[in-house]
Amino acid sequence: MDIQIYARAFFEVIEHINPKLKSVIDAGASIYTIGTAGVKILQQGRQLITYAIGKAKPKPATKSEKKKKNKAAPDILFKKGDVAIVVEISRPAVRDVVNYLENRKIDANLVVITTVKTPGDKPVKGLSESRSTQWTELVQEFSVAIDKIKDEVGSERVHIFLSAPLALVFGLGAVWGTVDQAQVYHWKSKGGYAPLMKITRTLRFQE
Repeated sequence: MDIQIYARAFFEVIEHINPKLKSVIDAGASIYTIGTAGVKILQQGRQLITYAIGKAKPKPATKSEKKKKNKAAPDILFKKGDVAIVVEISRPAVRDVVNYLENRKIDANLVVITTVKTPGDKPVKGLSESRSTQWTELVQEFSVAIDKIKDEVGSERVHIFLSAPLALVFGLGAVWGTVDQAQVYHWKSKGGYAPLMKITRTLRFQE
């Protein structure tokens, strides 16, 4: 399993990410590799940024790159059959998710949707009940992120781990809908995640 490698790559990238890399982010390029792992920025808005972490496949260099002796950015491969999407807004959650996946032997690629932030303990800076437009904007950016993720992962089995305020989770659920299947996990009061609900079309109909 590679999930611990992916986690290390993710943490190292967020420690070194720089606003000057905006042009790279806009291009959707892989911006960092560590060992066999690659990190790609799938989306960045004013509030949310989405990272995809998976195996890095070296890309053949173009003729111009060969002349300049530059290395082409690697591709991120999603061939594991499972992808874990971590929505990290209320508190840091990636480490707990990685431990859960490893303990359950779920060999998944990793996608992290978190807030654009400066280093610190709080994933969200200044999320306020008095600023309703901020909450709406978060949900709208989540919608864009989900479209990017679906393009990237294809038909993988999706596991969604949520660390977000309840009202925001409701909005995220409205965006996700019931067309695309997923397993949703809940953070237990005693710690740790538990699989509670499968998102399918059958949620809309009573048996």
